[in-house]
Amino acid sequence: DLVYNSFSLTIAAMGAALLFFILMRNQVARSHQTAVNITSVVVLIALYHYLRIFNSWSDAFTFVDGSYIQKGAPFNEGYRYADWLITVPLLVIELLIVLGVTADRRKKLMTTLVPATVLMIGLGYPGETASSDGTKWTFWILSMLPFIYILFTLSGELKAAGSREKGAVASSIKNATAILLLTWLVYPIGYLFPVIFE
Repeated sequence: DLVYNSFSLTIAAMGAALLFFILMRNQVARSHQTAVNITSVVVLIALYHYLRIFNSWSDAFTFVDGSYIQKGAPFNEGYRYADWLITVPLLVIELLIVLGVTADRRKKLMTTLVPATVLMIGLGYPGETASSDGTKWTFWILSMLPFIYILFTLSGELKAAGSREKGAVASSIKNATAILLLTWLVYPIGYLFPVIFE
């Protein structure tokens, strides 16, 4: 029930967020409208994939005698990775726009960061679906290489943006840096749960 209700809440929140970002697009400065458009696309893609994940979960489990039991259909891990393969590069581009990175610098960063995000996710998927702990560890290590590069680069850009600002804006950017680092650490830790816990 917790999983079912969590999916329901998440899908509803994404639908509401999509509507909000579409309606608010013209309420932000012109320089940030592209970022809001990217956010709308990201939320739409995530909404679609969470619906697919929910359907896959519903196909994999059934409610019998007060508890969920696994049916014959396996849960499809591919939907999360398909989602991330599209949304993570877009989120990186959006962050660079919001931080006010100059167009030339942004273009240069995108030529390294976007391929790094694709490489990180592409290397993570084989380990996620592997049954061998050794394979999971191998692909975890390989995917951590671009992961570390991305976090290092983005935290540097956040720090640079914070130094260009003053007062509450600088403080918000500092908080955003901490949130970015903490939330991104969920992925490598969650990835290893099946290895660490039986």
